[in-house]
Amino acid sequence: MTLELESFDKQQTNASALGRDQGRRAAVGAVATSSEQWDSCKKHFIVHMSHEMQTTGGPEYMEIQRLLGGDLNKFPLWHYLRMNIRLTVVEMFTFTWAMWLPVVLAFVIFMCLHRYQHMGYVRIMGFMGCFLLAIIAFMGWKVLSAGKMIQSEAPPSADKKKKTIDENYNTEELWMATLQFSLFFLCYGVARTVCQPWMWELHFWPVLCITCLSVASAILFILLVSPAIPGFCAVMALPPYVDPVNIMMMRHVAQEVADGRHMLPTPR
Repeated sequence: MTLELESFDKQQTNASALGRDQGRRAAVGAVATSSEQWDSCKKHFIVHMSHEMQTTGGPEYMEIQRLLGGDLNKFPLWHYLRMNIRLTVVEMFTFTWAMWLPVVLAFVIFMCLHRYQHMGYVRIMGFMGCFLLAIIAFMGWKVLSAGKMIQSEAPPSADKKKKTIDENYNTEELWMATLQFSLFFLCYGVARTVCQPWMWELHFWPVLCITCLSVASAILFILLVSPAIPGFCAVMALPPYVDPVNIMMMRHVAQEVADGRHMLPTPR
């Protein structure tokens, strides 16, 4: 998706300079699927961030305006989204104490449920599966609702008095950590079921069904869920979900623009 962001923006810029219509070219899924939608996305960003800078102020916003020469049209939105996606999605692949501590606590809770409530791990894993589906459904809803809002070109709210939790905290990192936690336990449950020889000997047909279901779920995850993860991170970096981490990233991108480094090739 990050490669598509860069290539699509460059194709659209070249097409605009040559006066050609590129409206039918596909782009980056959750953010835009045509040049018209990409224009709406950039317009949405400029209008809402200009309003935020005028009403909120702050040293970070003043520094961003200074680096851009007061012109937000110079801000490379594709580069900003690419950096946010790479910063956030990597949380799913980072195994630190922030991931292992909840895992250890969860195993202690499951141990107590098994000891005192006689609850088997099949029911526990069923709950974790439903929990994962709820996370995926929320992320899908967030992407769809944000996409509709962006394409509707709704103006900024004039009577907004209090920031939302998405503006005060980097909630997308929390959702990535929660998704990682759920996936870890589901993978553990599948491994415990499928990779135990005695399970195949005593419960052949249930284990076979679980194996087939796991393979089908993995394929659906690859085809449907995984492409939506960077889309979710992208829309959460756009107004009205801009948080302090996103502002810090904006300043970093604005500094690259001022230094002329934003067009340099990025290591793959």
